[in-house]
Amino acid sequence: MELVVAVAGAVWISMIINTGLRQISLAMEAVAIGDLQQEVKTKHNDEIKDLIDTLNRMVANLRDTA
Repeated sequence: MELVVAVAGAVWISMIINTGLRQISLAMEAVAIGDLQQEVKTKHNDEIKDLIDTLNRMVANLRDTA
């Protein structure tokens, strides 16, 4: 029983991480082709959110520079 709970938890965590990284990847691809109107939002408060916040600051700085 514990193995099932552990596997379910691991799958859930990996899905959350994958979703955040996919959003970041899509935004970075758009910025790479010049779309500086990108802003990624998340409800989570974890390391992925820290990465998203950094990406959003980078895009805002690029927008101001352009």
